[in-house]
Amino acid sequence: MFKDNNRTIKWTELQKHSTNTDCWILIDGIVYNVTTYLAEHPGGDDILLKYGGKDATQRFKSIGHTDYAISIRDQRKVGMIEQGEQPTEYQEWIKKQEVLQNDITWDELEKHNKQDSLWMVIDEYVYDLTKYQNQHPGGSKILITNSGKDASQQFQEAKHPESVKELRKEFIVGKIKGVNPKHIKNQGHIHYFYIIGIIVIIGGYYLYN
Repeated sequence: MFKDNNRTIKWTELQKHSTNTDCWILIDGIVYNVTTYLAEHPGGDDILLKYGGKDATQRFKSIGHTDYAISIRDQRKVGMIEQGEQPTEYQEWIKKQEVLQNDITWDELEKHNKQDSLWMVIDEYVYDLTKYQNQHPGGSKILITNSGKDASQQFQEAKHPESVKELRKEFIVGKIKGVNPKHIKNQGHIHYFYIIGIIVIIGGYYLYN
């Protein structure tokens, strides 16, 4: 069946293709479907996913791609982006995506552990709940207690309805970067006592045999 790769793609359609199972990018007004190329991309799939549903023209031009790389790209043409300005809906989506890609370190998170600056991590995302604490049905105390920390377990145990999970998206300020240093420290303590325990057992064995 003939595939029309010259069709017009709306901005709002482009934004729907921004996942690792369905990834389109825009370069010089042309939309490409790079989904099947993610695993093969020499620069890794992260950079392609970062621009999924977005305009990657400047990024693409800043890197010296070979003619072969360009030919691979051209084989994945889907169509041409629509003429005119980006619709408001798309612009708002872009702003939200920029926030989601904002990396926040654990050190930065820990600084926001007060009532007037209340951040916490839930499932890898960082939320600024400063303005929400007085509206929280469970009271502000539980939020303040978990401020500057990973509250994923507490959130899951509270069994919040889907409506709350949707509401919290409004307060995302970024994504936590790296591994929680406290987890590493705790694991270090566990390994330490594990080794000590083995030494004691071995020592006891040779002492009484």
